[in-house]
Amino acid sequence: MTLAGIVACQVGNAFACRSDSESIFRLGFTTNRMLIGGIVVEISLLLILIHVLPLRNMFGLAPLAPAHWPLLLTFGPLILFFEECRKALRRRLAVRPLNPARPLNPAPATRL
Repeated sequence: MTLAGIVACQVGNAFACRSDSESIFRLGFTTNRMLIGGIVVEISLLLILIHVLPLRNMFGLAPLAPAHWPLLLTFGPLILFFEECRKALRRRLAVRPLNPARPLNPAPATRL
């Protein structure tokens, strides 16, 4: 379950990290075919490791219970949601209007 959770989180993180400030909803989920291919390979390898008995035994894994899959499917979207919130906050703070009461280049203080 831990390995599957890490993979699920990395799928959300891969989409979230396409840009440091731009939203994935603006960039698009399917505009980077290499990323989609990498995610397919990552999930395929996870499923092979979990379901092919010799590999499962070699890596000390066990098949996941059906009740685990809905929980796993929430990990990626949660990571993506929190990262999109961070980016939105960053964009909002970056375009904040300047405080007119505070000068842009204050004069240096003089010593008496």
